[in-house]
Amino acid sequence: MPKKAIIPIQIPMEQPDCCARCPLIGLIPKNQRQPGVRQSYVCLGVLGEALPSKGIWSSAAEAKAKKRKLHRPCDTRWDAWAQLPGRKFGMSYAHYLQYRLPYEQGNQLIIKFKK
Repeated sequence: MPKKAIIPIQIPMEQPDCCARCPLIGLIPKNQRQPGVRQSYVCLGVLGEALPSKGIWSSAAEAKAKKRKLHRPCDTRWDAWAQLPGRKFGMSYAHYLQYRLPYEQGNQLIIKFKK
């Protein structure tokens, strides 16, 4: 049975308010980060765009209200992604395992057991 090379990721109809809520955000593994650099996230839709830890929580609505410019790597591409058949973005299986899965697991509720 062949391995899957592409995983279809469901894209919301509207662009999320902040990158942290986007299904295309991923966590850069510690061994790939440069020491002293705060960029620890990556946009998997626009691979190669590292994002700062504080930057993924920046709200587009808040930036607009404060008349601040908010640059997100996907701003120019989101409309095209929303037009994909079934709004499914094809993500590489390797990138999903390397970047997206650790991000999803890091957001899981941690259960503490009493000893």
